[in-house]
Amino acid sequence: MYVIGRSYPAGSRDKKPTRDIPDILFQREHFLLARLLASLVSFLASTMGSLKRISKELAELTESPPAGITVQLVDEADVYKWKVFMKGPQDTPYQVQCTFSGHYISQFIKVAGQDGTFLVNLTLPNEYPFKPPTVSFATKIYHPNVSNDDKGSMCLGMLKSDEWKPSSRIAAVLEFARQLLVEPMPDDAVEGRIAEQYQNDRKRFEEVARDWTRRFAKGEK
Repeated sequence: MYVIGRSYPAGSRDKKPTRDIPDILFQREHFLLARLLASLVSFLASTMGSLKRISKELAELTESPPAGITVQLVDEADVYKWKVFMKGPQDTPYQVQCTFSGHYISQFIKVAGQDGTFLVNLTLPNEYPFKPPTVSFATKIYHPNVSNDDKGSMCLGMLKSDEWKPSSRIAAVLEFARQLLVEPMPDDAVEGRIAEQYQNDRKRFEEVARDWTRRFAKGEK
């Protein structure tokens, strides 16, 4: 209310009433809540799509597994973590050999726990298939493309973030990993010393790789 004869600051008669602070805070909270709900809906939709894709691939791999490969879940309640049992390919140092009657017989030995089978861990991200899985050897293996430590990290070109394609499938990843046991890639090695030995002293490389296979490739960790 204005009183006649009383002076007021210039422009005060035209000033619009300010909004109450509680109203501003309420609208801000409402906006943030809407954004949170939208993100949650998007995340749930993505997760459902991921679960559907993974479940389908798991069923296919269980029913028709690639040669030398079997898969199972680490925990039936978690489809994102797999155990993969990978048999060493024939005519490689990753397939156990024994001597019988003076001749080498390539076979998977079923005694003494030595059967030339490697345990491989496969972990899928929540964003699969838009982000690649990770593959690591739980079984120690002498190979230029597998880190010689407790992690057993495997260097696979197709799993690099800039090369991965959502259309790629887990079966192809596992087949490529097993193919590396046939044809290591020394130019893309994680173990430089082993890669150098593979290139320059193949005989010694195969002797060590075969010895490690006998000692560690028992299909369990």
